Amino acid sequence: MKLASQVSFLFLLLISSTFLHACTKMATGVTFNSPEPPISGKAGVYFYRTLAEDWFSRRKIFDVEVDGKEVGSLAPGGFIRRDLDPGPHNIFADTVIGPVGYVLQKLAKKPGELTVNLAPGTINYVKLKVYQTSFSFGGDLTSVPESEALSELRTTNLSE
Repeated sequence: MKLASQVSFLFLLLISSTFLHACTKMATGVTFNSPEPPISGKAGVYFYRTLAEDWFSRRKIFDVEVDGKEVGSLAPGGFIRRDLDPGPHNIFADTVIGPVGYVLQKLAKKPGELTVNLAPGTINYVKLKVYQTSFSFGGDLTSVPESEALSELRTTNLSE
């Protein structure tokens, strides 16, 4: 009887993992080619997320806000580009899911938050790196140097 229970458990695990894999959401727009210059007097910002995440994190699309206003959503392997006014901006992606992440968000620095100071005519790159803990997952936003960003962006598609 014990063997039958183990076989049933393994079958259920296989079906569940197949279902969860089918729920993975990926960026499906055009593939990144090269950065576009910003509109005159503005700063261009590429927000992106690579596929270098665990399979569980890939099920979530994260909204990105600049100064409290939503500018788009990032699917795994995706990017969005926006032209912003020069000056300081607060960027936020609500990346906390699960009880541990919620407590950490309330007690410490908000995960998924970054302040940048943009200069006119520049192109800037902000990466969302998603991570998983035992009971939740979250993410960090970081400014990335152009050489690193362009290398990673070449494997991304526009998040639609």
